[in-house]
Amino acid sequence: MGDAPRNFDLENLWSYCDDLVGVLRDKRDIRVLSQCLEYSNAIQSSSNSDFNDVQSSIRDFQKKIDDCKQKIEEAKSNVVADEELGQLQKQLDEELQTEHLLLEDTKLSFYASVTNIIPDLDSKCNFSGQIVRRDKQVAQRFDFDPAKEDSYDICNSIWKMINH
Repeated sequence: MGDAPRNFDLENLWSYCDDLVGVLRDKRDIRVLSQCLEYSNAIQSSSNSDFNDVQSSIRDFQKKIDDCKQKIEEAKSNVVADEELGQLQKQLDEELQTEHLLLEDTKLSFYASVTNIIPDLDSKCNFSGQIVRRDKQVAQRFDFDPAKEDSYDICNSIWKMINH
């Protein structure tokens, strides 16, 4: 610094100092600068608050998304279980139907061997079926309408067919 030139333009230096003193004396400029600093601090504080709120919302939404993903995975595993359950239920229904048909066939065989009568189970309104005679290899068909005949007469008619 000792080598710095000492030849300053004193008029320029005095002019600069006068301008600086003028700015520092003008209270209106200081107030404007103070207000700008206050506004800047308020904006920064508000921005920080908004940023923190947004960060909190993002964390909340991420938690909700993770919960939804977990529920979706649980639902998918339940759907697979429901599909298996549905298949098992269908198999059970098929097995029960097969068992029911076998029991019906067994009943029909029993009835036929004891009474020589094979009822027609498809007829809902009438008493119908066949009387089978194995020794003669003959089948005699019968069909009675309960609306036209009483039960006693129908029963007697069937016994007569069996005995002949």
